[in-house]
Amino acid sequence: MKTILLLQIDLKFKMDHTIQNYLDKRPFIRPLSTVTPSEDLKMIVVIPAFREDQLFEALESLMNASPLDYRVEIIPVLNYPDNSDGLDQEFHSQQYEELVGKYGHQIKGKIVVLPILPIPLPEKSAGVGLVRQIGMNEAARRFSLVGNSNGIIVNFDADCVCNPDYFKEIDAYYQSANAKPCLSIGFEHPLDHLNETSKSAIVDYELHLRYYIQAQKWIRYPFAYHTLGSCFAITVSEYCRQGGMNQRKAGEDFYFMHKFSIHEQLGEIKKPLVYPSSRESLRVPFGTGKAITDYLHQGIQKSYALKAILEFGDLFNSAKEYLKFSELDMELFWINKSQFAWECIKKQGVVSEILQLKKNTSDYKNLVDRYQKWLNPFRLMKFLHELRDLSYPDLEVGQCARELLVLKGIDISTIQSNEELLIVFRKLDDEVS
Repeated sequence: MKTILLLQIDLKFKMDHTIQNYLDKRPFIRPLSTVTPSEDLKMIVVIPAFREDQLFEALESLMNASPLDYRVEIIPVLNYPDNSDGLDQEFHSQQYEELVGKYGHQIKGKIVVLPILPIPLPEKSAGVGLVRQIGMNEAARRFSLVGNSNGIIVNFDADCVCNPDYFKEIDAYYQSANAKPCLSIGFEHPLDHLNETSKSAIVDYELHLRYYIQAQKWIRYPFAYHTLGSCFAITVSEYCRQGGMNQRKAGEDFYFMHKFSIHEQLGEIKKPLVYPSSRESLRVPFGTGKAITDYLHQGIQKSYALKAILEFGDLFNSAKEYLKFSELDMELFWINKSQFAWECIKKQGVVSEILQLKKNTSDYKNLVDRYQKWLNPFRLMKFLHELRDLSYPDLEVGQCARELLVLKGIDISTIQSNEELLIVFRKLDDEVS
C-alpha cells in the first residue's frame, strides 16, 4: 500500500513538472487575467473571438449549462491583426467593456467568464491557431497556479451554442475508466430558421463531414474521428507534453487532434453537445464557413469519391502482405491491383518510407504498426487528392453518401433528399464502433 501511495505521488509530481517545464520554456507567455483562480478550478473553456457578434449568445449558452460541483472558467480570447484598421480595435475594445460590465463581477459562481484585454497579433501569424494557443497557454498557466495537472482545457467557438448537459457530459467522460486525454465532442448544425439555400448548404457540408468519417470506418481506418476546433478537449498535462497548440491559420484542430489519434489517445463523445453556426466566412481556406460560402456561390458540395477511399483502404489494410516484398515485387503487386494506386504510392514516397522503416525496425509487427501510423490522416488526404487528379474526381456529396450506404447494405429506396441522408448518417455516427 505504501509503495502504491509513493508511486501516485511520484506520477503527480511528474505531471506537474511537465506543465511547469512547458511554461518555463515559453517565457513569452504572460498572464492574461489577474483574477486569482479558485482552488477547485478543474475545467477551462477557451473561445477564439475575432469580430464575433454572436459571442454573447455563445457565452450565455455556456453560462446556462448545468454546472458541476467545481469551478469552470470561460476565457474569450478577443484578438485582431496588428495591421488592421482602427475599426477592429474599436470593436474589440467595446466588446471587452461589455464583457466586463456583464461578467466582470460574477466571480463566485461555479461557471465564470474571465474578460481579458483584446490582443493585437502579428499580421504574419494572426489566425485561429495562434489564438487557441494563447488561450490554452493561459489555461495551462492558471491550472499550474492551483497545482492541477489533471485540469481539462475545452475548445469552443464564438458562433456556437451548447447542449445544457455540455459540462456534465465532458466531466463524465473524463471520470470514466477508459478516458483518453484528447476528446472529440459530438456536434450537429442547427437546421431550423434557415432559408432553403442556407439549409441545403449546411446539410450538404455536414453530410460531407459524416460521410468522410463513415467511409474511413468502413475501411477499418483506426484514425477516423471528427476534428472540429469548436468540439474538442484535452487534459492540461497532455497539452503541455505534446508541445501545445500549433499556430496554423486553418486546420489547427485537425493536426493537433490527430497527434493523439495515431497513438490511440483520442476518444469521443458521440452525443451532440455543440451546435455550430451555419454562417458564411472567408476567414480560413477551408472549414464550415468557407464550405458554406462556396456552396452559396457554386450550388454544390462535393466530397471524395468512395472508390478513392477504398483504394486507400486497400493500401492500409494489405500492409501485412506487401511489407514482406522486395521493392520490385511490391511494384508488381500494386500494378496488378491498381495502376492509379501505384502512381499515388510513387508520388507520395511510400516505397522509400517502407525501405527506411525496414532498415530501422527489426520486429515485423512493429514495422506494420509504424508504417500504418505513418499513413496518418494527413497522408490519407494527400492520397485522395492525388487520386482525384489521376482518376477519381470528387463527386456530389449525396451521390457519395448513397454509394456508401449501398455498400453497407442499407436500403436507400425511400431516401429522397440529402437532408434525409444526413439523418441516416447522424444515426450512424451515434452507433458504437
